[in-house]
Parts: sequence; structure tokens; C-alpha cells
Amino acid sequence: MVPTYMRVTLCCLLSAPAVTGCWGGPEAHGDNRIVSLCARGTSMSELEALGPADLDQRLGELVDGRVLRIRNDSCPPAFPVIEGVERKEFTEVADAAAAALGPVVETIVARLRKRLGGREEMLFHLLWSRVIDEVWEEAWELASLDGDLPALAWVVYPEHQYAVGTNYDFLPGDASLAVTWSRAFMDHLSSFSDLNWEIIQVAWGETVAASEATAALTEYGIFDAEGRSRLFSYPQGERLDSLMTELTKRYAEGLAQAVDWAETARRFDVHHGDF
Repeated sequence: MVPTYMRVTLCCLLSAPAVTGCWGGPEAHGDNRIVSLCARGTSMSELEALGPADLDQRLGELVDGRVLRIRNDSCPPAFPVIEGVERKEFTEVADAAAAALGPVVETIVARLRKRLGGREEMLFHLLWSRVIDEVWEEAWELASLDGDLPALAWVVYPEHQYAVGTNYDFLPGDASLAVTWSRAFMDHLSSFSDLNWEIIQVAWGETVAASEATAALTEYGIFDAEGRSRLFSYPQGERLDSLMTELTKRYAEGLAQAVDWAETARRFDVHHGDF
């Protein structure tokens, strides 16, 4: 886990044209448009001519939040923005790194598949959430990069067509819940998280008393049509957990070697911690 005191930074990848039209929409939408225009090189005087009426207040909040900087008549983002030709070059670097990691991932997948037996539907979830998403601190150390590992947030626009992610929650009994989602499931994440208590009951083999919760868990695939649990769980420190810790280390080794991180960061004029 990344300590909360570490700095949080943003990096933005853009390939869409500049935003035009009226301000409109909710407050966050207006802030997004300000940042988008500033990222495109819009001057302060041009921004003032466009509005909105509370521009000074919005700019102040964005500066305080380390999203923008004010420099004379410019308002550049306070985080790296990679777009245009650089975005294409960045994509080529990422694709080459992915190709280099391909054989490593194939080995990891084969070992996970063998261990999972009849639960192969969990393969991508465990690969993504338990191996790839746990790799950062170890990969940072193996790459021998200077400084502390930062906490990072990436903004990618337009969104990748295969966007996925994992949400984590801590549960009673020193347990944790990982939910890997695709775009199709995003609208259900909030209602699904309301079932955390019932999910931990299922994990411990207890009966879920509320019929509405049982129906929702069946809809989400936690129970099958016969009411049998399909929840996948494993104890910390046992064979599957130990295997995934080993596989995470193997992936970290491959990731650390897949790119010359310091050199590539210099190429894109981005600190290697952000890159």
C-alpha cells in the first residue's frame, strides 16, 4: 500500500480536439473545461473572455488543488500532458513494453490457470487485481528509481474502449473484497457495494437472511440459479495467495526491465515518478 502522506500527482493523455461551446452542465463539468482549455494553451485573457462568471473562484480552487498553475497570462496544468505526436510516440513505447511483457504474462496465466482448476472465470480478475495491480512498489525498487514511489492518478481521454478497473473494500474479519469491473458494470458499483455485509456472510458460509439481498446477489452472480455460492475466496498465506505473491514479483521484474524508465521520462520531459 502507498502511504497516504505521499504526494498525489496527475498525468493526462489527450487526443481529442479542444472543447468548444457553452459552459453549462454541473460544476465539475465547468472545471473540466477550464483544465481542458488551459491544457490546450488558452491564455488567461482568452479564458476571462470565455467565462464563466465565477472563473476567479474556480481558478483559485484548481490552483490550490495543484491542478493548474498561473504564470503571467498562462494557466498551464500542474501535471504532465501528453498529446498529439507525443501521444502517438508514448503509445508506441507502451505497446513495445507490453510486447516485452507478453511472455512473462503468458507464464503467469498458465500457472494461475492450473491452480484455479474449475474456476477459470476468475483468471482475468486475479491476474489484473492481485498480480498486476499489486506490482508498483516492488517494480519501483527493482527499477532502481530515485525517490519515493508517488501515488498517481491518470486521466486518459478519450477513454480506452476496453477500460477496466478494480475496486477494493475492507470487510469485517480482517478480510478484503476486490471487484473487477468493466464499463458495462460501472453503473452497478454503488448498489453492489451496499451488499458488502451480505458478501462477507457468504464468504464465511453463513446464511443471508434478507430475501432482497439474496435476489440481488443472485442477479450479480454471487449465487447460481440453485442458490449455491459462486463467491471466490481464498485465505491469506495459503497456497493460492503465496503463488500470486510469487507471480507479482515475477511481473515486477519484467516490468522493471521492459522500459528504460529514466531515459523515457527524459524523452517526454516528465519526471520518472510521474511517468
